[in-house]
Amino acid sequence: MKKGITLLEIVIALLILSLGILPIFDLLSQSRRVISKSATELKSMSLALSTVEAVKCLPEEKFKLLPLTEIQEQDLKKYGIEQPSSDQNLSRKLRLSYANNPNLPAERFSNPWGKVYEIAVEVVIKRQSENRSVLTIKAYYNPDQEL
Repeated sequence: MKKGITLLEIVIALLILSLGILPIFDLLSQSRRVISKSATELKSMSLALSTVEAVKCLPEEKFKLLPLTEIQEQDLKKYGIEQPSSDQNLSRKLRLSYANNPNLPAERFSNPWGKVYEIAVEVVIKRQSENRSVLTIKAYYNPDQEL
């Protein structure tokens, strides 16, 4: 009998080897997707937090000019919030609303905080034909208190 490896043995060995390697390649592609998603979320978080801080640092006269509605990315510059997006696929929406607005004198005595604003920043990712919200951050701000 001849010693050596037949072609059939080589094909079977390659088949067994490929069955072991395929899950590893699948795991690599999944990890790439997770890393990409977490990088986008990290950029979004940084962009939203810096926008909230930019709103809080506005001078009082500029802060009072902010409307109590939604402000789109392209309109933020008009109000003195000039933080360019680090990623061209990310855009911001700023919503400013009252969280607490005492109107009557009796309410002012029971409410020592005065006017408190809710600052909500939503970061949206623009991809091809869809816009998907990545995250929304809410913060509360009292312009009468020191930062």
